[in-house]
Amino acid sequence: MLKTQDLKEPPAEASGTHETQETKKGRKPREKKGFVVARTAFWASLVTALMCVVIAVIVKVLSGILSPQLVFLAASSVIATLLLAIRNRWTALVATLLNAYLFYFIWTEPFVTSSLSNPKGPNGGLGHFYGVVLVICASILAVVCSLGATVQYFRGTSRQTPRWYPVVIGIVIGMYLAGMHLGDVALPYSTTTGLTITNGVATLHVEANGFLQSSITLPKGDKLVLVSDSSEKHRFYNGIWQNGTPIIQQEPGAPLVNGVVMTTNNVTIGPFNTAGTFHIFCTLHKGMELTITVQ
Repeated sequence: MLKTQDLKEPPAEASGTHETQETKKGRKPREKKGFVVARTAFWASLVTALMCVVIAVIVKVLSGILSPQLVFLAASSVIATLLLAIRNRWTALVATLLNAYLFYFIWTEPFVTSSLSNPKGPNGGLGHFYGVVLVICASILAVVCSLGATVQYFRGTSRQTPRWYPVVIGIVIGMYLAGMHLGDVALPYSTTTGLTITNGVATLHVEANGFLQSSITLPKGDKLVLVSDSSEKHRFYNGIWQNGTPIIQQEPGAPLVNGVVMTTNNVTIGPFNTAGTFHIFCTLHKGMELTITVQ
């Protein structure tokens, strides 16, 4: 005669099936979403690298010069991305330091300050401005999240999503949307405000990739002061750009400008003692040329 316990079904383990407490209650097992902060740092660094490459191409097309600063930014961001992909506390620490330095480097770059001050300016226009804003937001996210990932690795809590994470994501998204809006409502770029008179001397501002005004008129006998608005290097000569080729030539009556270097310093040219039309150009930036009419 069979006993009651003999009629009972064997336990789940004996039948070769494995049930969790959640499946017994009719719910699917939840998967851990660990390393959220580390993954965000990885993708933010990767976006920074890709955007630096895109902006470098834009600058190359507009100026004819491949910016070594942008190449450095892109290469360094790729290195930070690879370090974060290893998911080790020491590589995350190195990536944090590298991202922090890149963030500082980005903010001091002429192409950033020029684009932020003139969203619709001549050096790439609004599209360039949007790219710069995206690079800044991505670099901020890369620094914060790589630091957070480093702390988690050292504490052994890398699979926990910290409370500050959604707040940081919201702030960065808000910054990007605000930047997009500021670019949309920015005043159109004007080329009529570049020349000013300072202490009786004509003054023209020079941006990272061009003169603020491409042509000016001076009275006979006046000098011209070029004021740098960035740390970008320029090398000025008498002459013009013709079909993408620099042509150095001193026009009769023009003051000599032969390899004058400008970085953060001001440059004085002249006096212009002869009436006529003269040209000055920068050999380091394709198409950067100034026409001076002396009356």
